Amino acid sequence: MVYIVVYIIITLSMIYFNESNHKASVSWLLSVMIILGVIVGFSDMLGGYDRYIYGDLFDYSVDLLLEGQNSLSQENVLMHSDYEIAYVYLNMLIAHITDNRYIFIFIVTIIIYILLFKSFKDYFEDYPMAIILFLGLYFFFTFTYLRQALAVALSWYAYRYVIDRRIIPFFICAFIAYKFHNSAIIFFPLYFIPAKKISKKVILISFTIALAIGITGITTGLYSLYGEVSNTGQRVGQYEEAGNDFRIEYVVEVIIFLYFILKRYDKIPNERYHVVFLNSSLVFFLILLLFVKSATAGRQTWYYMLGLIYTLNYISMGRTQTAKKYRLMVYVVCSLLFLRIVFSWGNLINPYKTFLTNGSRENDRIHDTYEYDPNYDKDKFYRPIIHIK
Repeated sequence: MVYIVVYIIITLSMIYFNESNHKASVSWLLSVMIILGVIVGFSDMLGGYDRYIYGDLFDYSVDLLLEGQNSLSQENVLMHSDYEIAYVYLNMLIAHITDNRYIFIFIVTIIIYILLFKSFKDYFEDYPMAIILFLGLYFFFTFTYLRQALAVALSWYAYRYVIDRRIIPFFICAFIAYKFHNSAIIFFPLYFIPAKKISKKVILISFTIALAIGITGITTGLYSLYGEVSNTGQRVGQYEEAGNDFRIEYVVEVIIFLYFILKRYDKIPNERYHVVFLNSSLVFFLILLLFVKSATAGRQTWYYMLGLIYTLNYISMGRTQTAKKYRLMVYVVCSLLFLRIVFSWGNLINPYKTFLTNGSRENDRIHDTYEYDPNYDKDKFYRPIIHIK
């Protein structure tokens, strides 16, 4: 299948660069990001039902324009929808150039991957390992969570402003991210976290307390309360339907990755650039433990995941035997995470299909349940791909 083939190719690239002692170029990174963006952008409604919801909203946006409604008028019903305003504006903007939901999704995906490319290019030295971490931890979520993926990509771009202590551009990026997906409110505190290394003892004590709090379910209740006061109670309620049982996988993830980091903790320089990412990774763990009984805690950590990717990438760099050992262990864990999603998501992403061919996949229960316009099955481009309004 296409995902495993791409993963193997990137793995072979990583081995080549390691053995030849050459650094992967920006061109290599760009090529990989283009390939990943194309795989996601050209996929035919893969990943879950969210794509159908976003496709329906976009088609509705186009229909309003065709009816002559002013896209920015307060009389436009989309201005009063449950979706964050930045996402509504993006819908209306793209609706001015295309009528087709597939082109809309492709454009949004390209925006996401441009921002991701910029972040990876600027933050990382070891591109292949960074991509392996990205594939294992986050890649598949860019298929379906378009709004939040936009918010996360903007947030990752904003790390540079935390490092450089530029509060105004940071808050501009964070605010725009929040206006794409209100979960980005959890990203704002990053700017105020002291850029100092925390002792291992304090880390372990803090995480133990966080886990104890998370087990009580208090934090999950607070999350529900936030949904009510932010007028997204229905959406939060839908998330909670996924269940609020104890998530042992969160704890296992924290234990494994925290072990990697603490074993090489002294190798991480006590410099602002490295510590910002290090402390971001610790917040990643903290959120998982505090929301250990929440089905959506993993999604809240995405804003801080860049710190985890950077830190794991950094501690596995080098040509010493210890560094090589850690590199192998991190690679194995990422590979297991990658394969877990490939197989556990089942027909959400398999078999792979693009929108360049008509029809739908066999036994696609998400399509059968959520497809709102059967005309797309007959002709993917029955709505014009280019239509300037």
